[in-house]
Amino acid sequence: MEILLLAPAPPLLFMGEEFGATSPFLFFCDFQGDLASSVTIGRRNEFARFSQFRSIETRHHIPDPNAEESFHRSKLNWDSWTDASHASWLQLYRKLLSIRRRVVAPRLAGVASVSTRYCKLQNLGLAVDWKLGDSSVLKLCANLGRDWLTTRMSQLGGPFYSSSQEAANALLHNRLAPCSVIWFVQPLNHGESLPSSCADGP
Repeated sequence: MEILLLAPAPPLLFMGEEFGATSPFLFFCDFQGDLASSVTIGRRNEFARFSQFRSIETRHHIPDPNAEESFHRSKLNWDSWTDASHASWLQLYRKLLSIRRRVVAPRLAGVASVSTRYCKLQNLGLAVDWKLGDSSVLKLCANLGRDWLTTRMSQLGGPFYSSSQEAANALLHNRLAPCSVIWFVQPLNHGESLPSSCADGP
């Protein structure tokens, strides 16, 4: 979510995602008669192509879309976000959206389309540059793997967001920490083309 919520495109969140909801979202409807039966049977037959649902008995346990229970099971438990694990997830989402509102959103005004450059950094690293409406450049450096990566991005300066202080410190030494995300904003001189952060290490 550290990439989704701070990227220029509007973040699309599924209901309850912001507090890590664990309630299922089942397919449900309120049909009657033959249509209801057809939907129930059709839904179960759709799963027949999956190995774990090849038997009729197994597919019979797939929740009935017309059952009222399917609807009630899909409703969010709004009290769950006060639990410690859900509350910390919600706190992180709020923090990231606050940063987005303060740092990213004001720079989007007047942008018809965002110019973008991106490249892969070694195995599971990613660098992306976006030119924004105020001619600044939004920069993302991310390591989506579990191994340290070498890069040449220490010249980017101080980030406005880093998934950890360790990750921010490591980048000063041209290293991307495992499972880390770091964001920067840099000014772009008038008439200057979109630069590229894609200078990864050996």
